[in-house]
Amino acid sequence: MSLARLQERGQFTVPAKLRDAVGLKPGDTLLLRALGPGRFEAVALPPHALSTFFEARGEGQPSLDQLRTEMGREMAAERRPFDPEAARREAATARLG
Repeated sequence: MSLARLQERGQFTVPAKLRDAVGLKPGDTLLLRALGPGRFEAVALPPHALSTFFEARGEGQPSLDQLRTEMGREMAAERRPFDPEAARREAATARLG
């Protein structure tokens, strides 16, 4: 777990330790989704995700709503439930370490 401070313009830096741990590289695209008050999720999209979408659009292709629905299903299958007790332990470890 890492801490980041939100800057005036709404930006924050993903700490190097976290970037390395999850394999983020400069230029990666992050999908951000609100989970509730004060909580959001960031998912790194595969490098080809956006280019494939825009290049593949044509006659007979699924609609944007269909693609969003499918993407939501895939993300829900990958997401683990939020464990507040584990988050507290990780935050305490980050403060001590």
